[in-house]
Amino acid sequence: MFKNILLAIGFMAAIIQPLKGQSIDSSKSDVSFKVKNMKFNTVEGTFTNMTGTIDFDGKTITHIDACILAETVNTKSKKRDQHLKNEDFFNVNVFPEICFESSEIVTQNNNFLAKGTLSLHGVSKPVEIPLTVNNKDVSGKLTINRLDYNLGESTGTFMVGNEITIKINCTVR
Repeated sequence: MFKNILLAIGFMAAIIQPLKGQSIDSSKSDVSFKVKNMKFNTVEGTFTNMTGTIDFDGKTITHIDACILAETVNTKSKKRDQHLKNEDFFNVNVFPEICFESSEIVTQNNNFLAKGTLSLHGVSKPVEIPLTVNNKDVSGKLTINRLDYNLGESTGTFMVGNEITIKINCTVR
């Protein structure tokens, strides 16, 4: 009898354990973005050093809590990157992280819709991110309006487009 109870507890622990937060593998995860520049060009960039957890059992996501360091912005132009880090845009000394925390994960066929809050530049807004999962890789894409987050308010919409397309590539350990 005691042996059966221990076996049942071990089985339950094996089922519950994978749903606990799995760490994001920073070395294999990033966020990329695209934004129009002077209406004709597209500037592409990345953020690295993603941290956080995803409650994921290999098939189902139940929660996401992830951040990136704003200072890791990289557009392959040192001058532009320095400008993006200053008060005009990300103001990394005051707002060092860009974070997303889910409030609900909806299963859609074999994909997911993460509903939650994106906190960027001192502004927190609700967003929805469609997600796909492949083994331990989670990817998503969304578009935000930079002015909703007070990014580059003094920069006209000709120099920097309003819409920023964001792609998330994340691997859990």
